[in-house]
Amino acid sequence: MKELMSKRYFKTILTLMFAVIFLSFQFGTVLAVNTTSGMTILESGRTLNETGFFSGDNIRIDGNVNGTTFAGGSNIDVSGVIDGDLFVAGQNVTISGRVNGSVFTAGQAVNITGEVGNNVFAAGQTINLGSLTKGSGFLAGQKITLEKDSKVERDLFTAGAQILELGDVGGSFYSGGDNVSLGGVVGKNANIEATDVYIESATINGDLKYSSENKATISNDSKIVGKTDWDKVKPQQQQQQVNKPAVFSIAVLISTLVSIAGALLVWFVIKLLRPRFWENLAEKIISNPFKSLGFGALALIVTPSAILLLLVSVIGIPLALILGSLYAIALYISKIIAAVYIGTLIQNKFNLTSKYRGVLGFLIGLVILSILGIIPYLSILVYMYVIFIGFGSLVLYATKRYQ
Repeated sequence: MKELMSKRYFKTILTLMFAVIFLSFQFGTVLAVNTTSGMTILESGRTLNETGFFSGDNIRIDGNVNGTTFAGGSNIDVSGVIDGDLFVAGQNVTISGRVNGSVFTAGQAVNITGEVGNNVFAAGQTINLGSLTKGSGFLAGQKITLEKDSKVERDLFTAGAQILELGDVGGSFYSGGDNVSLGGVVGKNANIEATDVYIESATINGDLKYSSENKATISNDSKIVGKTDWDKVKPQQQQQQVNKPAVFSIAVLISTLVSIAGALLVWFVIKLLRPRFWENLAEKIISNPFKSLGFGALALIVTPSAILLLLVSVIGIPLALILGSLYAIALYISKIIAAVYIGTLIQNKFNLTSKYRGVLGFLIGLVILSILGIIPYLSILVYMYVIFIGFGSLVLYATKRYQ
């Protein structure tokens, strides 16, 4: 499980960082921000009435942003009010202000103590959640701590090596890790997969269901209203569970949700740059899907061969590296294209009005692909379909071969 989360964690960070770096090349640092001595600052008392883009080594957002906000750098501190969603990628991330939307963040050290109006998606080496979160929390990292004064009004999903939950969870608690300690309040059920489980001074107002190698340590002052169900896992079985495909594993669920958050970020950034890019590709695929599939299969085979030939030629190594990077980016974007295409098909099928188009359609398609992608054996066919149709549409778009 630890290896699985590690791979997903770095993939998410790379996705977020790619989007932020790409964004910084296009826009640079947002206007109405002071940039001095390597510090990018939106000063307290100032309000930005548009989408906020912040980049630099050190970023401080003390003022208010009335719109979706993106920030990428080494050290990021958000203490102002964000009236929209907040996307942050950095080494050290601190969010102590109020975010009226959702928070999407990745970093080495993530500390969230402010109020969040919707959901929190976070990936990092260490994550400290000490805020009031009015939605659900989706946290993946090495060490995760839900502090004593924190509250998640809905469900909390965590996956990592060490997990300590001391706060208040209004809904259910889902956790997967090596060591999971529960010392707070859970409004509904607690579902845990771990090597060692500790229930210390905790209140669970529903059932406790856990799978572990060792029996949970439950203190006398803990309160479990419902049933307690222990599924003992032998060390060999635990290793097999990590290696084999798992449809409803907590780790898979959380990593899938984090992956969706990363894809949403890339979709949103490119939509800001090219508003009709995704829709144009979807419409072209709908008009001739077999053409996209054919060119996608062809490009998937030809491109690696071309990269190999360039590497062998020595003089073509720089071009091979560039082509390889573009190839990797195209493979990732293919998933987003396929999701937009599926979402558009559903919108057309049910004749949804324009107010439901855009991000909702994309999310519908992305969730469908994500669910199909974790089903054993079927996931291989889904992956091939996504790559072929997405990659093919990009090739046709770039070469202007769509009629």
